[in-house]
Amino acid sequence: MLNRHEEADRTVDINQAAVGIAREALGGRGFVLGDIGPFGGLMEPYGEIAHGDVELAFREQARALVECRSRCHHY
Repeated sequence: MLNRHEEADRTVDINQAAVGIAREALGGRGFVLGDIGPFGGLMEPYGEIAHGDVELAFREQARALVECRSRCHHY
């Protein structure tokens, strides 16, 4: 979760840039797969992070990776 680094508003950009870099490195030979988690903390009641915050972060990352399939540059 990028909140702790004050980069949460860049989730989509960071994930889509990662896909672009991976595709460029492959040079059209292979597939790029997205991976989500772990989020690096403990959820309530064992930790301080609310379940809803984790779910929201994972959904946003998943959406960014799925959208990148059609919007990111294909090599």
